[in-house]
Amino acid sequence: MRKRKRSQGSVDITSFFSPEPPPERPKEPEPKPGGAPQPDVESRVAELIISRGRVRKSAIYQWSKEAGVPPAALYRALVSLERRGVVRRVFDEEAEELVYVAVGRR
Repeated sequence: MRKRKRSQGSVDITSFFSPEPPPERPKEPEPKPGGAPQPDVESRVAELIISRGRVRKSAIYQWSKEAGVPPAALYRALVSLERRGVVRRVFDEEAEELVYVAVGRR
């Protein structure tokens, strides 16, 4: 089978009436929501975990909803804190869910 040639752009059915093609408008890049990291989210999450010692994952997500922190920003903050060694993620058998523990506390 032969491959079809793809037409370059869309053509209006009445385009044969005008001798020149209509000018194309350049697309403006749309800003991505949440693209810029929120600098204080990481410090607020660290402060929450350190002040309580250990916090369940569900409690952190509930806190983030109430504080208006987007889930993606919360996740980035938690991953960053884990990589830097400020908090550690542990499975708590009593609560049957993940718990974030401040390093140096148990």
